[in-house]
Amino acid sequence: MSLTEYKNKRTLSKTPEPAGGKPASDKLTFVIQKHAASHLHYDFRLEVRGVLKSWAIPKGPSMNPAIPHLAMMVEDHPFDYKDFEGIIPPGNYGAGTVIIWDKGTYEPVGNFKTKAEQEKQMLKNIYGKKPLKIKMNGKKVKGLFALIPTTQRGKTSWLLVKDRDKYATEKEITLKDKSVVSNKTIEQISKDRKAKKWISNRNANEKKPIKKNEPVAAIDFTLLKYGKKSKFPTGINPMLCTKITEPFNNPDWVYEVKWDGFRIVAHLKNGKVTLHSRSLLDYTKKYPPIASALQEINAEAIFDGEIIVLNSEGRPDFDALQDYQSSPAGKNLVYYVFDLLYLNGYNLINVSLTDRKELLKQLVPDNGIIKYSEHFEDGIALYKQTQEIGLEGIVAKNRNSIYQPGIRSKEWLKLPTAIHREFVIGGWTESDKQKYFRALLFGEYQNGKLVWIGHAGGGFKHKDMPVIFKN
Repeated sequence: MSLTEYKNKRTLSKTPEPAGGKPASDKLTFVIQKHAASHLHYDFRLEVRGVLKSWAIPKGPSMNPAIPHLAMMVEDHPFDYKDFEGIIPPGNYGAGTVIIWDKGTYEPVGNFKTKAEQEKQMLKNIYGKKPLKIKMNGKKVKGLFALIPTTQRGKTSWLLVKDRDKYATEKEITLKDKSVVSNKTIEQISKDRKAKKWISNRNANEKKPIKKNEPVAAIDFTLLKYGKKSKFPTGINPMLCTKITEPFNNPDWVYEVKWDGFRIVAHLKNGKVTLHSRSLLDYTKKYPPIASALQEINAEAIFDGEIIVLNSEGRPDFDALQDYQSSPAGKNLVYYVFDLLYLNGYNLINVSLTDRKELLKQLVPDNGIIKYSEHFEDGIALYKQTQEIGLEGIVAKNRNSIYQPGIRSKEWLKLPTAIHREFVIGGWTESDKQKYFRALLFGEYQNGKLVWIGHAGGGFKHKDMPVIFKN
């Protein structure tokens, strides 16, 4: 996978993220970065001709020859990326915390006279899908290893296997959990306010060309076996969260960013897209860019997610979302999808959250407008980051939870970041559905002047409306 793919996923003009760099040594270098993103994994990167050929290893390297570990090849990274250690804030590509778990030099096994000859052999084997045998000279990872292509998880899957040499051991090497640069754990870096950070998401208007009538991704359809064959359902009310007062960590739970926007359930059927609000109102004509972007997905599916507008800093702007068509920030309209309820003839609401999200991640197109909402393992750290950045809060979800339409469940929990603003209710809009009002109109005093903020009509129970209307 090329360096072009890496650059396409990042806005390099707005971030200190490394974009290139040139090797200065006559020896090939490597780095292994421990990365707490949607799933904790280890990024195994080998220098080849000025870039880092990269593999994501979910379980990390193993020093036990009897235990090979899966390594999924990902896009090339720039050479300078080997020096990065810090935090990628929520809402950005690869969001999470990164430490340099190990680094050093390496060399392919063989009779090579120059570095150029070594790199030529590396490329020949990588692109020819042939096994690689390399000698690692790191601080933790040492000795001979083999990278072997496999069809276990598709065209990009390899196995990293330790050779039986003097460095082989049955001890778990990943228990050495500190950075070889800062001597800090990934948890310590995530809490370090001085840690390097960047915004690295693609511009929301950039679109990746996708041919009609072709799948947008290679999907592991074996997960569908856990669903139930069903006709396309209609009228699904979104599952709701129970509010809590403090963050927590639990290995049975995952944690997501709580986006500040409009909750939308999207239906894709026979090439047609329909967007429904929480109260099942049709919002398709309100957000045509979202409907158009969803049509790139060659599937019958139902998504649950949140429509937001990103400001110039990459943060949700609810005020701009209220009237996104006339707002300068409206061009950055984004649909963050966090759940998949139906796919190609299978109802998935009784499938575990983990499997639903695995399918969802494979299905979401890389077009800049539809984005997969990542989940994280450390709820306390994520909550602190959302506070620092000024996001709305977090949502905690049980990994094994099923989807319960219209239910406010204790399997899904929400925790706001306790940012309060005081508004003035200046009026209301009338309703044509025998309600007391359709929405309340809000203003805010700014520098002594009352300024229009927006309106809100959701969340009011019918029984409470007479009291609100009277007062």
